[in-house]
Amino acid sequence: MKLAAQCLRLLLVGLLIPGIYGCISGGEGGTGARKIVSSGRITEAQAGQVAVNGITFNTSKAIVERNGNRVANNQLQLGVIVTIEGVLAANQKKGEADRISLSESLVGAVDQVNGNQLQILGQTVKITENTVTDSSLNPGDFIEVSGFVEDLGIIVATRIQHVDSINEQHLFGVASKLDSTAGTFFIGTIQVDYSGLTMGGNDDDNNDVVEGSIVEVVGTLMNDGVLKASELHQDRFNFNDNAADSFEFEGVVTTTPAQGSFSLGYMKVTFNANTRFFGGRAQDIFTGVHITVEGKLVNGVIQATEIDFQEAFKLVAEVSGVDGQNISFTGLNLNVEIDDKTDFTGTSLNTMATGDWLQVRGRNKGSGIAVALAVTPMDTQTQVTLRGRVQSLKGDVLSVAGITIDSSQVQVSTSPDNGADDEDGFQFEPLILSTTQGIQVGNTVTAYGDLSMGQIQWTSIVFDDN
Repeated sequence: MKLAAQCLRLLLVGLLIPGIYGCISGGEGGTGARKIVSSGRITEAQAGQVAVNGITFNTSKAIVERNGNRVANNQLQLGVIVTIEGVLAANQKKGEADRISLSESLVGAVDQVNGNQLQILGQTVKITENTVTDSSLNPGDFIEVSGFVEDLGIIVATRIQHVDSINEQHLFGVASKLDSTAGTFFIGTIQVDYSGLTMGGNDDDNNDVVEGSIVEVVGTLMNDGVLKASELHQDRFNFNDNAADSFEFEGVVTTTPAQGSFSLGYMKVTFNANTRFFGGRAQDIFTGVHITVEGKLVNGVIQATEIDFQEAFKLVAEVSGVDGQNISFTGLNLNVEIDDKTDFTGTSLNTMATGDWLQVRGRNKGSGIAVALAVTPMDTQTQVTLRGRVQSLKGDVLSVAGITIDSSQVQVSTSPDNGADDEDGFQFEPLILSTTQGIQVGNTVTAYGDLSMGQIQWTSIVFDDN
């Protein structure tokens, strides 16, 4: 899945782009180009182009909007969540953006800073190794936050940026404790007073607030701590089924799957036996998991053709210790947790010991912690293997599953690995990449290293290339 995304606020106008790819209709035509709606984090931003979910979009002719207002292209910065409407080239590596919509999740003053969490407007903002920040954060700072809704009152930040001042606070989240008679509800711990207002969505449908819906509020924080709304928007999926040939979204799972259906933020997603999974399996979808979804839109619901686990990884390494429900590995600053969802084949926590070699399929939680989905014993060896998505990139130093590798010190190459299924059902999506393009956040890579004297010397990084 070269594109898969979901943002916190979707704005669509959705007109087909005339351009270098020619005229298309419903994805058909001689060029093989197709209309697409793609939402997700900006992982690379340069003059005239941005990368979202591994696709580089030309933005030179795009209309760029924030909250419905035209803004300059320099607002397209790393970590900002955007919705791109455009045309994807036949090779699926490049696209032409027609309209780009971006919107912050929160605008306000920081109330508290607690380690890697902020409190702002009654919301908990999680800061991860993937969060882009412009400087240190302190109570009283005015900031804009882009991020994914994870749960009631919780946002996982993708970008945090300081602003000099704010005229009104901006709050985004799940409406709870609704009192439609009084015209109030809560987002997290903040009460919102919307009396006298009706809901204005992207299509100005003026629907009322619904318990459990995700809403966007612009207003003023009063002395009693109530946010008095001046604008109220219902951020729900408002596309026509035929607006694009493919809809692709990134987000955090907010409801546990039941009967082949789950929620990704405020988006409802269905899957079936024909859905392809990358980096995990259907049983690995549960609340808090960061995934991307690609599929068709049917009656406002995404019918997933592909689901990609963004934090998935595969590791082959030597055990350095087993402590309760945790496994550590020689030469790696990574603690792997075992839970009731972990599958063991040929080994168990009770039988494994220091010096054993294991293959672990897991999900990175950040800060050197991962969760094992499947564990299998391996023959004793000296080569460590790590496979997963590049989660952050600072200069030549990249991070995969929280493990840092200096790519300037290793050989980088491509491989004709097509991501074939393993015996345990895991599969990683192959990456279309040439060595001249370089490494980007979101790329899937395999890193190899030699273990000697308790240390790992990384020797090569291989890009999949089909």
